[in-house]
Amino acid sequence: MNTPKEYTETRPKVEISDENKRVSNSNESQEPLLQDGEIDLLNLIGQIWGKRNVIIVSTVVFLLFGIFIALVSPEEYTSEVVLMPQSGSSSGGTSGLLRQFGGLAGISLGGSSSGDIGIDLYPDITQSTPFFLNMMDQPIFIANMDTTAILKDYVTELIEPPITDYVKRYTIGLPKLLIGLPIRIVQSFKEEPSPVEPSPNTAAVEDTLGQASQIPQGTQKAIQLEGKEVGAIGELRQRIETSIEENGMLRVSVTMPDSYAAARVTSLSVDFLTDYLIEYKTEKAKSNLGFLERQYSQAQNKYFRAQQRLAQFRDRNSNIISATAQTEQERLEDENQLAFQVYQGLAQQLEQARITVQEQTPVFKVLEPVQVPLDTSAPNRELIIFIFIFLGIFVGFAIAVLSIIYRYIAPKLKATKTY
Repeated sequence: MNTPKEYTETRPKVEISDENKRVSNSNESQEPLLQDGEIDLLNLIGQIWGKRNVIIVSTVVFLLFGIFIALVSPEEYTSEVVLMPQSGSSSGGTSGLLRQFGGLAGISLGGSSSGDIGIDLYPDITQSTPFFLNMMDQPIFIANMDTTAILKDYVTELIEPPITDYVKRYTIGLPKLLIGLPIRIVQSFKEEPSPVEPSPNTAAVEDTLGQASQIPQGTQKAIQLEGKEVGAIGELRQRIETSIEENGMLRVSVTMPDSYAAARVTSLSVDFLTDYLIEYKTEKAKSNLGFLERQYSQAQNKYFRAQQRLAQFRDRNSNIISATAQTEQERLEDENQLAFQVYQGLAQQLEQARITVQEQTPVFKVLEPVQVPLDTSAPNRELIIFIFIFLGIFVGFAIAVLSIIYRYIAPKLKATKTY
């Protein structure tokens, strides 16, 4: 009987160096990107060229998206006007005359020249809340709708937002929309409060509140804006622009979806700006003019009364020669002479004040008048398409480079995890 053979199975031992050999073999199958610690540009360019399909697909996708954006973007028209501002002159002669008269009449007057607004502050005027509140109530003609509407209603209700705003709202702004949805639902179910009949004490309370709400002269009243007004101001801030050119010219431009509306709003903006500056720069001179007119009227009446008293005294004492009568006549003549001097001086100052108001009134020479734009200013479809083509190439190139880098470092990361 044969003795069974003993079979000893021997399993080859796998050393750690074998794993390194497999990793090195997999790396050797790819051309290395690093040569002596430096990037092999020719090798990198060759591998990027091998992934040119990724760049082409990315460019085509962005091109189609750019064409879509260019086609759906609403058309805008820009109307502008160029002004050459010229400040009124303010001489010191008028102030000297007023001070001279003030010393004569026993009153004290400051200089008649008002403060000046630098031209660099003009854009701030057309971006102020009073400016927008004044503009919002102005009626404008909308040619593409063949109707007239208040500017506030036009910018908040009649201008349709572009499709890109809807895309942004329901993509990036979707979380905010979902968070505010329960609040809007609750507010929609709220019942409007029923009117409450006034009680006997209501009138007294209202009188008290009315007295408390009376604001003294010289203090500024707080402005309370509604939601629609806030939205209109935000929209107009983006559409009305005032800038100072390097040569000192003032440029006011307005962008609207309608050409006639853009021209109308530009004209209204210039009117408000010029009226505001004229009122500011002549405010002090007009205040002095009003004061002098009142003083002149009083001095005229006083002079006429003194003249009348002197004439009546002379009529009553024409044939009387006495020291008392002569003294009284001299007194009345002195009073009449003094009243005449004050009256004459005020007449001169009044004429000078009127000249000062005219001198300090700023003049705005229109260099480029307001025109109804014929061509659209936006969108620039060629530029939009070019930008999206560039973005498509850039994104495709970035994807190709990152994929090459990942393929190069992935085996090394795997080997590190194995150890």
